Amino acid sequence: MPRPRLEEPQPHLKRIRGRRKWYVAWTDPGTRRSRVESTGTEDEDEAKAYLADFLEDLAAPPETATIAELLDARLKEAKGRIVETKRMEQFHKQLKAHLGSLRPSQITKLQVREYAKDRGHKIPSIKRELEELRAALRLAHDSGWIDSVPKFTIPANRPPRERFMSREDAPKLIAAAKAFHVRLFIALAMLSGHRKGAILDLTWDRVDLEHRRINFQNPERQVTKKRRGVVPIDDRGCALLKEAKKDARTEHVIEFNGRPVKDIKKGFAVAAEAAGLAWVTPHLLKHSVISWLAEDDHSVDRIADLTETDAKTVRRIYRKVNPDYLEGPCASLAEIVFAPTVFAETPRNNGCS
Repeated sequence: MPRPRLEEPQPHLKRIRGRRKWYVAWTDPGTRRSRVESTGTEDEDEAKAYLADFLEDLAAPPETATIAELLDARLKEAKGRIVETKRMEQFHKQLKAHLGSLRPSQITKLQVREYAKDRGHKIPSIKRELEELRAALRLAHDSGWIDSVPKFTIPANRPPRERFMSREDAPKLIAAAKAFHVRLFIALAMLSGHRKGAILDLTWDRVDLEHRRINFQNPERQVTKKRRGVVPIDDRGCALLKEAKKDARTEHVIEFNGRPVKDIKKGFAVAAEAAGLAWVTPHLLKHSVISWLAEDDHSVDRIADLTETDAKTVRRIYRKVNPDYLEGPCASLAEIVFAPTVFAETPRNNGCS
C-alpha cells in the first residue's frame, strides 16, 4: 500500500483492540478518512523507530523530484540546525527560477556554466548559490533519494580586497554622522571591532558601566561561527554610553524614535557619503579596526580575541599592513646572501661569457 505524502504529517502510534501489535494511524489530507498501517512489532521502542522511519519517508521528495523540491527539503533540514536561513532562501529563489523545474540527472557542467552566465552577478553570490545546490543534491544522495550527485565546478572567489579606512578617515566619518544613533553605532564598531549584527543586537543589560565592560554575546541567541565576545571600554567610551542611556527609551543600545534599529544601512550610507567615504560599509569598519591594531603591532591573538575574529583572517590582514615583524628573519637571510666578499669577488658579466 503506498504511503501518503502529507505537507505536515502527524501520524502517531496506536493500539487496536484485540490486536497485540502497534499501528501507525493518520488521517488523509483534506479528508476525514482514517488510515492505519501495522508496525509489525509488539515492542513499543521498535514501534517508535518504525514511526520515525515512516515520518522520514513522508518528508522525502518523490523519486521524480525536481531541483525545487530538493531545495525545499534542504531548507527544511537546515532550519533544525541553522539559526539564520533567510539568506539561504534568497539563494534558493534564484536557483528555483533558473533550474527549479529540472531533475538532478539534468544538471550538467554546461547547465551550471549557463546558469552562472545568465545570473550575471557577483561571483560570491553565484558561488553561494551553487554551494546550496550541491548541498541539496548531497542531502538527496545521502538520504537515498537520488543515486549520484551531478559533478560541476563552483567558481572560486576573487582575492579579497584589502582596502580599509585610514586613521584620519575615522573622525571624518564620526563627525559626518549627524544622527546620534548612527554616531553611537560607528563609535561602538570602532571601539570593539564587532559586526553590525552584534552591535544592533546589544541591550543595556549587557553593558556594565561600573566595570567598563560590554558583553556582545546574547544569551538568547544560538552560538554561530560569527562569534561575539566581552570587550573592555575606557572612560571616554563609558561617558558616551552614559549619555546614550540617559535618553534610552528601549532596552536596545542602538535605537531611533523609541524603537530598536533593525538595520543601520541607510543612516550609515548618508554619513559615509557626507564624509567623502561612500565606499565604506559597516562591515569595513571591522576590517579597518583589525588593520589599525595590526599597524600598532598588537599580537594576532589579542586582535583575534578582541574582535572575535578567526586568527587566520587576522594573520592575513596583519601580513598586509604590518610586514615589519618580518624584518628580523629578512635580516638573517641577508647576512647569508651578502656574506663578506661574495659580491665583491664575483665579476658582473651581464650574461656574456
